[in-house]
Amino acid sequence: MNYRADIDGLRAVAVVSLLLFHAGFERITGGFVGVDVFFVISGYLITKILTDACAQERFSYWRFLEKRFFRLYPALLATLALTLIGGFLLLSPEHFKLLGEYALSAQFSASNILFLHKAGYFSEGSGTNPLLHTWSLAVEQQFYLAWPILIYLAHRLRGAAVPVAVGVAGVASLLWSRHLINTAPDSAYFLVQSRVFEFAIGALVLWIPRVHKRFRAAEELLLLVGLAAILYAVLMFDKHTPFPGKMALIPCIGAALCLYAGQARFAGLLLRNPLATWIGAISYSVYLIHWPVFVLYRYYRFGPISDHEMMAMAMAMVPFLLAYPMYRFVESPMRRLSFRQMARSGAVVTAALSAVVVGASTFAYAANGLPWRVANDNAEALNDAKGFYESKFGGIGFPWESVLGDKSQEKVSVLLIGDSFAGHLTSGLDKVLRERHLKGISVWESGCLISPDYVTSRNGVADAACLKSGARALELLRTLDVPVIYAQSWGGGYQWMTMRKGGTSPIKFASNQEYHDFMARNVETLAGIAGHGRPFAVMGSPPGDGSRQGVDMKTCLQRPRYIPSDCQNYLMFKQDLGYTYAENTGIKAALRGVRGITFIDPYELFCKNGECHALLENKIPYADGFHLSIDGSKLVAEHFANQLLGGQSGIVALAPSSGFTERKQ
Repeated sequence: MNYRADIDGLRAVAVVSLLLFHAGFERITGGFVGVDVFFVISGYLITKILTDACAQERFSYWRFLEKRFFRLYPALLATLALTLIGGFLLLSPEHFKLLGEYALSAQFSASNILFLHKAGYFSEGSGTNPLLHTWSLAVEQQFYLAWPILIYLAHRLRGAAVPVAVGVAGVASLLWSRHLINTAPDSAYFLVQSRVFEFAIGALVLWIPRVHKRFRAAEELLLLVGLAAILYAVLMFDKHTPFPGKMALIPCIGAALCLYAGQARFAGLLLRNPLATWIGAISYSVYLIHWPVFVLYRYYRFGPISDHEMMAMAMAMVPFLLAYPMYRFVESPMRRLSFRQMARSGAVVTAALSAVVVGASTFAYAANGLPWRVANDNAEALNDAKGFYESKFGGIGFPWESVLGDKSQEKVSVLLIGDSFAGHLTSGLDKVLRERHLKGISVWESGCLISPDYVTSRNGVADAACLKSGARALELLRTLDVPVIYAQSWGGGYQWMTMRKGGTSPIKFASNQEYHDFMARNVETLAGIAGHGRPFAVMGSPPGDGSRQGVDMKTCLQRPRYIPSDCQNYLMFKQDLGYTYAENTGIKAALRGVRGITFIDPYELFCKNGECHALLENKIPYADGFHLSIDGSKLVAEHFANQLLGGQSGIVALAPSSGFTERKQ
């Protein structure tokens, strides 16, 4: 196949979009579509290789796979080895153990399957996974297993059947992707079946007739339109865009237009200039190395890559400095090997390195992340933090509807409703009520707004679990004549909601103030349903542990000391840097003066003199960056229960003789 400089230029567009997105540039919210551009390029090139081989009657399935293996695998192994070394020096045992598992899955082209079951691409936990980006390599390698068979069989049937087979496969994949977006969005994102249409779009470019010389000006326009489509997706898409599905057609068709018209005389210089072609030539190595570099640096810094865009731009250059040696000494030599050399010396070197990486990955996983790397003074925190979120969340053991406190009591004394921020209070409230021989009821569901008029939506569809928990909470509000505690996340997570009845379009807010006013009105509505004269407490959200980008307090306490880090400085932080400071302040202001509603601010417990503490009484109060642990739940419930028992208005004047009963209808 003849070299086309414009294809390297298109690779540069893809990898730079990803770099800027992952470096944290606020304007590049859709840079993740760079992966889709790569898929389109691969579909074009791989199909070209296969159709040429079939036409010349030299098709060999195993030789094709062997070439792709030696093209991709050595650089991947080098990346895995370097990442494991970096992880050994920086990562906590918990995260280093996971890295071992991730490295094993990457070597066997199964990362997308593993991450589908572990966490979504945009989830908070993805910020501590240095190998998250290998999901796309797994998709590509799985594509290589099936695509040659389709092309070969279609060619044997009839040469003209090849584009038909490609088109049918692409349409089927697109329809399946659209279906999964509504039923299993993570599957739509990670699985090869829902990505085949992107490869097919690139492949179909091969059968589009070339523009006649007299109309070459059309190529200029087509290339500009293609680049504009990619740029639109990079700037306008974000993590809330339903993807891939039909929205992926925008960058994919844009990339296909660039492949078709990339040799345009004038506009083509945007892709064929020396800088673009150099970046494109090393784009695979840049892609491999950039994400581990960003994740490990964030981990070391205990925060985002940068606090301003100039530093982010500087960090975006680092992967190029590291990628070039890998391109020069690993990727390029393997490309230059003949097939016979590849089968001999290339296989020996690759097998040896693979054995080392597999062994190191297995050892890291089997040895629980090598906890001996952690200083002795952190051993207690390490033991307490093992499997922390799964086992220590303040709502663990309490399903969406639970009886709290002394279950032998006939009368209910308090009702707790909300989302996971109500859930994380259940352990503490249960303890407080048991000590006072009182009974309570909790109804909560993670990520669910409680409202008679609105409900949390997923991809524009009302969430079924939220409908169920919300209906039950409203029923108990109407029927139980007891004090109410309403706790939820007051952040922007509920800016994606729809009408409870007949709504399909998500509700948007023009400003934080408009959102806070909306939430305050919802609180007043719930208090009105409960009935005036009943204590109605609104619990603010705690400040969090000062962590950012998914690196939390437990991780700081567990990290090795090989490389000095100032992460423990973040265990005490300015009050206005708390995760929820702006939201709590806004909701509190919006509720000020509303009769019958008391706002309880956890900052009173966690923060003194403008400084917030991530540790309380030498206990870890958070299960993750902002949800309370069991210890934190008990500290919060005990602190505010005792304070309110002293005569201040609040949760409930807890006394056995309170005698709250169901309201008579």
